[in-house]
Amino acid sequence: MNTVSIFGRILAYIKAGQLKLMLLELLIVAAGIFLGFQVDKWYEHRQDLEKTDEYIERLLTNINFDIKAMEQGIATTGERVDYTQLLFDSLSDPEIVYDDPVAYIRALEFASYKWGAGSTANDSTYVELLNTGDMALIPPDIRDSLYIYHLSVKDRLDHFITAIAGVQEESQKRFANVYGYGDLELAYAGDSSQDIIEAQNMAAASAADRLRSNPLAIDWLSQLRRIQRAERRQTEIRLALATDLAERLIAYDR
Repeated sequence: MNTVSIFGRILAYIKAGQLKLMLLELLIVAAGIFLGFQVDKWYEHRQDLEKTDEYIERLLTNINFDIKAMEQGIATTGERVDYTQLLFDSLSDPEIVYDDPVAYIRALEFASYKWGAGSTANDSTYVELLNTGDMALIPPDIRDSLYIYHLSVKDRLDHFITAIAGVQEESQKRFANVYGYGDLELAYAGDSSQDIIEAQNMAAASAADRLRSNPLAIDWLSQLRRIQRAERRQTEIRLALATDLAERLIAYDR
């Protein structure tokens, strides 16, 4: 019913003196318009709920991926700390090398530092929420936790990555004369024959001697240990935030 016809009917009712019928028809029209708006609003709300459910599911998938990467990263960093401690111990106890020559050679390899304990966040859904304006669909407590995880933690990671820039290159430089590819080949030989075992013992002992006579490498060990511990601590902080976010996502109930 267009505007012209509505006014035409109103005039017709007025001329005929049928004001009650006019009011009744106006009420029916108004009720129809109101119900139409309510149906549209209900439909839009339902669509928003379905979209929110999809975002929550995707965010949980993203954060679970991050948590798994960080847990693996923390375990790897723990191995690095242990390996670095083994190198320290070998400085005062040369015989310790023979306890596990393969582990000793691998410790030297790990000393050529490379940081990577879950160093990036899976932010595809987070970025989409920001770009589309759909962040408003996310419940406030989850939204706040999401901001903290992706913004505050990103700042920490950026600062830490900048602080350790060039560490791997420096490590390789300082340990260049301590071990070589031949030593690594023995460490990963996968052969337990007596000849290989003896060769591994000799390679580890020679590398330990070279380490003890290399003050630059010895000095670098203490710096590596400090960086490794800082890496683990940074990742543990980030893991705690990620776990809090995951718990909120799991607890979500529309």
